[in-house]
Amino acid sequence: MLILASPLSTFSEVSTKSGRGLVSCGTVQVAEVSFGSPAFSCRSDCQQTIDATATVRLVAIPDAGWNFDGWQGACSGTAACDVAMGADHDLVAAFSVSPPPPPGNARVTVTFVGNGSGRVTSSPGGIDCPSTTCSMTVRTNTAVSLSAQPDSSSSFVGWGGTCSGNGGCSVTASSDLNVSANFAASAPPAPPPQCVGLSPGSQAPQAVSIYSPAACAPGLGDATGTLGLQALNSPRGVTLHIVDGSTQQQKSFTSNWDNAGGSFTQQPSGFTGVMKYADVSSLHYFNRDGSYVSASWAIYGKLAFMASPAGGVLLAGDFSWYSDAPRRHQAWFFGRNRGATCL
Repeated sequence: MLILASPLSTFSEVSTKSGRGLVSCGTVQVAEVSFGSPAFSCRSDCQQTIDATATVRLVAIPDAGWNFDGWQGACSGTAACDVAMGADHDLVAAFSVSPPPPPGNARVTVTFVGNGSGRVTSSPGGIDCPSTTCSMTVRTNTAVSLSAQPDSSSSFVGWGGTCSGNGGCSVTASSDLNVSANFAASAPPAPPPQCVGLSPGSQAPQAVSIYSPAACAPGLGDATGTLGLQALNSPRGVTLHIVDGSTQQQKSFTSNWDNAGGSFTQQPSGFTGVMKYADVSSLHYFNRDGSYVSASWAIYGKLAFMASPAGGVLLAGDFSWYSDAPRRHQAWFFGRNRGATCL
């Protein structure tokens, strides 16, 4: 009988099937429990309290001369069983005596443990586990060698039972023997860095300047290599000189209303200007050639704005869409095609 209980819960009882064997638990390797709970093994009735957030892997290993017939209760079948400890669980591991080999012979049995996969073969031939058979009968005192080959998604942790270590297993079958092979699943590979393969472009930095009697603002640049040079407080308000980054030639020139304020922001292709006159503002989008594309409605009130790296402009502040409407605190996102979304 094996009873698993989560903390602050009540143990329950269940009958034990007759038989002898070892019941061990674990997640990655035999006799381990996730989330730091104590690992354990038992050869008779036992109970264990385990953290309710843990998952327990149970593996039944029969003694030599015995068979594991299967789980009852929270598990079924004969394979390793994973139990999530969100509640109490009762389990029974049923073992039975194996028919003895003929006189003068011994049985060698291989059992798989762990959460990985692989293959165990024997010399002399007879065991090819798990594809064909996991036990064989040999003459007493026969030397038997076992080899473990993990699958590509697993690693071989080591032997248990009659053998130990993680190398080869060589035994003399003077009596029935039981050997366990522990395979652990390999951790999945880490994802590649998000910016793998990116490198600076081959184009050298360009120095471009304009003459303006007004104050110069920091330069802008879109993702196509077009440069935008701003001049503030000019007779025409805020002006933007659009320059080809490769040829350093000015492509066009645009400005907002005379004596108006505001500024331009860069977009993936082109630039957006926020034009301000008194308490009235509007957004205007110009493509990489400096051609006017679209504009927003008039906005009445005070606002702040910033460009989105993916394109568009975010506006926030106390404003309205009508001159006679009360201002209210709000935020909007404007796309380049004049689409607007209230946030």
